[in-house]
Amino acid sequence: MNAQGNGLAKARLERRPEAITYAVDDLLLAVKDGVVRVPPFQRGMRWDADDRVALFDSLLRGFPIGALLFWRRKGPAETLRFDGVEVHAPERTDARYVFDGQQRITTLAHAALSKPAPGDRVLYYDLSKGDFEWERLPKPGVTLPARLVPVSALLDTSLLTDWIVEHATALPPEQRAAAIDAGKRLREYRVPGYLVDAEDEATLRVIFERVNRSGRRLTDAEVFQALYVVGARSAEGLESVCEAASGLSWGRIDEAIAFNVLRAVEGLPIGRALDKDLDKDRMQRAVPRAREAVHLAATFLKERCLIPHARLLPYILPLVTLARFFDAFRTPSERSLTLLRRWLWRGLSGLHLTGATVDLRKHLNAIEHGDEDASCQKLLALAPGKPDETLFDLDAPDFGTARTKVQACALMARRPRDLRSGAAIDIAAIASDELSPMVRVVDDRGRVDLAGRIFHVALPRKELVACLLETDDATLSSHLVTADALKAFGRGDDEGFLTLRREAIVAWLHSFTDRMAEWGADDSPPLSALSEEDD
Repeated sequence: MNAQGNGLAKARLERRPEAITYAVDDLLLAVKDGVVRVPPFQRGMRWDADDRVALFDSLLRGFPIGALLFWRRKGPAETLRFDGVEVHAPERTDARYVFDGQQRITTLAHAALSKPAPGDRVLYYDLSKGDFEWERLPKPGVTLPARLVPVSALLDTSLLTDWIVEHATALPPEQRAAAIDAGKRLREYRVPGYLVDAEDEATLRVIFERVNRSGRRLTDAEVFQALYVVGARSAEGLESVCEAASGLSWGRIDEAIAFNVLRAVEGLPIGRALDKDLDKDRMQRAVPRAREAVHLAATFLKERCLIPHARLLPYILPLVTLARFFDAFRTPSERSLTLLRRWLWRGLSGLHLTGATVDLRKHLNAIEHGDEDASCQKLLALAPGKPDETLFDLDAPDFGTARTKVQACALMARRPRDLRSGAAIDIAAIASDELSPMVRVVDDRGRVDLAGRIFHVALPRKELVACLLETDDATLSSHLVTADALKAFGRGDDEGFLTLRREAIVAWLHSFTDRMAEWGADDSPPLSALSEEDD
């Protein structure tokens, strides 16, 4: 859409952008002094480890890395965050907010200013190979080869001097010279940029849109942050929506889901580009509504539907749909909550709530403001009439699939206990594990299906096996390990154990999903609603 098409035909800069250059040294100083700032909408690193290596390699070789673009304006006293690095910036009139170059600046700031702990991944420069590479920071008393110099030292003259002195006896002269040269090339590399002065917010929107909609696109959520949140001190950003359920130990939702929730509660079209002419005050008021709606929806999902954590929610559609429902009906009736639980679990058991744009629109359109009972009935009409039979196939778990997540929710509903103490396992901690939240209880050879795994904190396999053989019946039952299965396990009959546990898991999946979905139950609205219709 051109400037005339979005109502901004007359938007222009009164002063042309000022061309500047920053030596990397000076750029890092500006970050530390709170001059250069990353605004809220530029949150989060999108670069991976290879992207970061490529940046430093380009700096060392003198390759172009692209121009930076700053918005010069007054900045309040605030705490700035650069990928885990915090800078306490004072109020100043000449703050420079980055709206193109965040990944580059954050990468530099993290490399120069972070304080890694032993075991953290750190970027080093190999003086013998002339390459950058990642290594774990060793524990005290353990040293890396002298040829590996941390990039943080290369970016700071005094640190590099100290590092060379410390390794003087282990470094040949040519490697000392290589370290000095590499540090000088990195610190003195000059990054081009532009400073934009714009009091007219509409002008800034056009610039932002054109810069960030070309090349590597920002998400709609990031564009929303830029257009409707940055610059308004009292406004809440999407982060508050993302974190709305954290107090429930239910986990954080990502920005894309939060943005769809905001669209849903405001009645904005799902799947279409954000209309840049939407009223800013309206959008800022929508964020607290979206945050409260997510909190209510997550509470319902956790307490009524036994979805213990956001990571185990099989589809996005239920959260967005429920957020719209709870925004429309803050205190639904007990009957409505029962019908909503049936709708959800019929959809989950049928592996049906895919979240495709068309399906999401259908579900959102089913919710009629002012008619709670009709909304529940229309949602139920969209649910399948029976479970998907593949739900009961126990392949190797893959937590990227809806089926594994549905199965996991069912297994966690048994409140699995710690094999060592018998205490209930912290399901939120297990579910939020970056890797699989399950551990193997049979031999590690090959792919182990769901029957060969349990929800548990990681233990050495010998200890896990010993605990399994020695724990009490209630703890075993919480993991669906029957007495016969345990006997098979104890005599080393893994196949016998797996066969018996598969039977127990499949039986539980049928029992649990039937109880939650209540297939064939009377789904009629409450009598009060029927009476109103008769009247």
